[in-house]
Amino acid sequence: MTVELEEFEKIEVNGTEALFTNRRVFESEIPNGLFRYDLRESDETGRFCAIEKNVVVNHGGSVITKTPILSNDTDMIEFTDDDAMSPNFLGETCTLAEFIAESVK
Repeated sequence: MTVELEEFEKIEVNGTEALFTNRRVFESEIPNGLFRYDLRESDETGRFCAIEKNVVVNHGGSVITKTPILSNDTDMIEFTDDDAMSPNFLGETCTLAEFIAESVK
């Protein structure tokens, strides 16, 4: 399935609204002006333990945002169990086009 047709889960991560998918999304699939990150799963708990620019091992999913979460100086943000920065699933879904259109309203 292409990124344009996919239904994503809406989440909030590090205070930023985002889209989530379990599959690996590649940078080449993302339209200009959006940002792509990967979530890392912990070996011990199976929970998300970090958001990073690229995860090779223990990839837990991909995240798409309208604004950057990581700066050029930061490659990752680690999450703790009680961390407000970790992903919060909002119980909604939308396509990439709908997500982009929300900022136009």
